[in-house]
Amino acid sequence: AVVAVSLAPATTVFAVVDGVLFKPLPYRHADRLFPVTLGQHDRPESFRPFAPISAAEFLAWSSAAPDGVLTAFSVGDWQPVGVHDFVPGARIDAAFFDVIGMRPAIGGFAPEDFLATGPIAPALVTWRFWRDRLGADPGAIGRSLVDDHGQGIRVVGVLPRNFLFPFPARTVELLMPRVDATPRGLGRTLRVLERLAPSIPVEAASARLAAVVAAWAQSSSSTGATRPAPDDAAGLQPIRQALTEGWTEEPWIAFATALALLLIACLNFSSLAVARISRQWRDLAVRRALGATYVDLLRLLTVEHAAIVMVGAAAGGLGAYLLLAIMRNLIDGMYMTVLKPPTIDLRVIAFLALASIVCVVAVTAVAARAATRASLRSAIADGGHATSRGRRWFSVVAFEVAAALVMTVTGALVVGSLLRVWGEDPGLDVDRTAVVSIAPPAGASVADLDALVSVAGHLPGVAAAGGTAHSVLEHAFNGSVFDTPPGVAGWSRGEGFPIESIPVTHGYLQAAGLRPSAGRLPTDEEFRTGAPVIVVSQGVARRYWQGRRPIGQILTYNDRPFTVVGVVADAKYLALDLDEVGEIYWPVAASPRPAVSNLLVRFGTSRNAVTPFVANLRRACPQCWVGRAEMLTDALGDSIRPRRFSAWLFSAFGAAALTITGVGILGLVAMTTSRRTREIGIRMALGAHATIVTWQIVREQLRSIALGLAIGGLVAAYVVRFVAAYLYKTPVYDPWAWGAAIAVLLAVATIGALVP
Repeated sequence: AVVAVSLAPATTVFAVVDGVLFKPLPYRHADRLFPVTLGQHDRPESFRPFAPISAAEFLAWSSAAPDGVLTAFSVGDWQPVGVHDFVPGARIDAAFFDVIGMRPAIGGFAPEDFLATGPIAPALVTWRFWRDRLGADPGAIGRSLVDDHGQGIRVVGVLPRNFLFPFPARTVELLMPRVDATPRGLGRTLRVLERLAPSIPVEAASARLAAVVAAWAQSSSSTGATRPAPDDAAGLQPIRQALTEGWTEEPWIAFATALALLLIACLNFSSLAVARISRQWRDLAVRRALGATYVDLLRLLTVEHAAIVMVGAAAGGLGAYLLLAIMRNLIDGMYMTVLKPPTIDLRVIAFLALASIVCVVAVTAVAARAATRASLRSAIADGGHATSRGRRWFSVVAFEVAAALVMTVTGALVVGSLLRVWGEDPGLDVDRTAVVSIAPPAGASVADLDALVSVAGHLPGVAAAGGTAHSVLEHAFNGSVFDTPPGVAGWSRGEGFPIESIPVTHGYLQAAGLRPSAGRLPTDEEFRTGAPVIVVSQGVARRYWQGRRPIGQILTYNDRPFTVVGVVADAKYLALDLDEVGEIYWPVAASPRPAVSNLLVRFGTSRNAVTPFVANLRRACPQCWVGRAEMLTDALGDSIRPRRFSAWLFSAFGAAALTITGVGILGLVAMTTSRRTREIGIRMALGAHATIVTWQIVREQLRSIALGLAIGGLVAAYVVRFVAAYLYKTPVYDPWAWGAAIAVLLAVATIGALVP
């Protein structure tokens, strides 16, 4: 039980973090591959890998940076591969495969593919796409997958099975050629990778690149030919560090905790093995007296312990297989581009085997040391039992309780933090509201968008529907297009209250459940005609017009005045665990480029009407592409997926530590108590009551438990500081979490001591 309970979470964690911490990247000489980072000299925290640049910037950098080979790619391109079927893709240039050091497994691009565009793009598909969608058919090369408008892809090859797109948190199923129709374009959509020759120091190449960037920005600013680059510094960052940006600490914490759990399990198993040896003292003494050597005893103990560990490892492997199903669901959408798919592969099996072997060796060594002390004279003198080892058991129990308290407190804090997140008010009507991603037909006008929203609002079961071009619960912050009022500090450097403008259609505010706390909502006609009216959230009203009536105030966009007609509550559009930002709602029709990418739909009575709504919408608008469709309650859960992952991880370790501690104390007390059968019998024969004898044995264990709680409390007081980043509005010394952890651990340890 101890081996299984420790190996199951440890193996699961290794399967998840292996891709981040240990598995080599598939690129040739990955240590010479560097994404370009951009930032500002006076803001070290602003440096970010894969910062987007324009085509004009990339051309200038490529011609002036002789240190290596550069490639630029763009991401976020959803390409049709059938009717109502889109998959995520990326566009690459001709140098892409030379830079990353990989080649397609089958086929590839022709030089002319990078020269012209068309409705059907040549595409390299991933191994998974080829296997799942094309049946791993070699004859699929050259096949075209198009929608009912004749747009789509032509399969020209298959990427290797181990292909990893060099961009974090991005799932890519297709690679298509990047054709620079406007090479002097200023849109900042390109990400840059550079491969350095082995003879070029990284520091020197980074310094020269920074000089090139600075010189280009200066020349473009003086000539006015192109927009000056806002970034005034550049550098190079190792590819693994860039891919794991923002998620390197947690895997190390998880892996270190897994190793600590294995250490506790080995110590526990060793103590149980020694206790078992003490019960076999006479048998071992007789073997030694009859000529058994140390090697003979070692072989016997190795076989016994290996059999136990093999059973435990098999059970732990099965447990890890089941736990990985939960982990995959939590990780999906987080870091799957960085991680290898978390499955039970050869590397995970090797880790499981190595951990099992180390456990067998450690336990056998400890048990063999105790076994070799057996002598026939001492065994006969002691009546067949070993001498007391009370101090050893006392120390073991204290250590296990201390370690378990550290893990239990950590798990209680993270779980308590997650419960606080779930208790947050999102400011939106989430119970019967769904968010649906949609792509209207190409070239749709304002009238077409209005008609689409009207059709959605009149479908069966829909109480209200509205559209927006803004992301909902996807951690996307776009800022505001409106000018900040005079005398109010802006938010350009992350200071002050962040505010963003959200273009919406009629019906959106009703679907979101946003009711005016002051003023009114715009009319449907005002939304349709793009009237210069806006609705602000309470945070914007406080920020811009402290102490003044917001109704009737003016905000300008492109020198056009917009009048505030209403005030609504703040809402959490980014994620449930992120603070509200101020919102300014304005008509989609008033935007220079009207668009709708998401529908917010509130249903009348049913909470499970998403699937029939999508089917009805596709029938009502066959030219529309309908993608993500989920209730806002599910979207809220997805927005805090990293916190759910952390809570599951730390709580699993806490539960495993509790189980190991409880089982370990139970086993130790059971074995040590059995050695005292004669003593207990004499005490009871002389009149001692069973309750008194029981309390005496339990009291001895409670002293070690109390010592373990004291030591564990001191260690936990230091360790919990490392998980502060995973807590939401929860102090690291939260009395409720600490009290619950101590109470549960004390109860488990006491039961473990009381049962025998």
